[in-house]
Amino acid sequence: GKLTKDQVRERARQLDLSTADKPESQEICFVPTGDYRDLLRKKLGDVHPALEPGEIVRSTGEIVGRHSGFAGFTIGQRRGLGGGFSEPMFVLGIRPDTREVVVGTRDELFGTQVTVRELNWLTTPPRTDAEVQVQLRYRAPAVTATVIDIQENLTLGLGEPQPAITPGQSAVVFCEEQIIGGGRIV
Repeated sequence: GKLTKDQVRERARQLDLSTADKPESQEICFVPTGDYRDLLRKKLGDVHPALEPGEIVRSTGEIVGRHSGFAGFTIGQRRGLGGGFSEPMFVLGIRPDTREVVVGTRDELFGTQVTVRELNWLTTPPRTDAEVQVQLRYRAPAVTATVIDIQENLTLGLGEPQPAITPGQSAVVFCEEQIIGGGRIV
């Protein structure tokens, strides 16, 4: 548990292990085909709203394409959106109730505020206007934030815009490098 990834790879090379130079994977390792939609179809059945066709729309409401199921998209995704755009498009949001996938430019992908629910505090919650740090993605650095509101949910103003703030993901709140709590992004 104390070795870095590079040290482990070097040790694997010394032992002549085939995994020493294996490329890293960001994919789901337990899905043999690499397409998690196949797994969802098997678990949910063919008739499920997440796997039914819908529209791809701009943030302005303009319909720019169709998709075969919003389960195939994640916030921040760029690939698989089709072509014909004058600039790269990214998934900005998913509207399950209408089966719409909302796309927009890289600039539109960034947000300056985040709301967190299902709060779990390890210490006394911060007060309104307190400065904290928040980590919004795995392996992403924590960023400075200000508590805007803290009632049933926590609303934070981010010190600098952050990309792909994704509902359902965890937000971890720090105060002076100590975890004080967290919850689920709305």
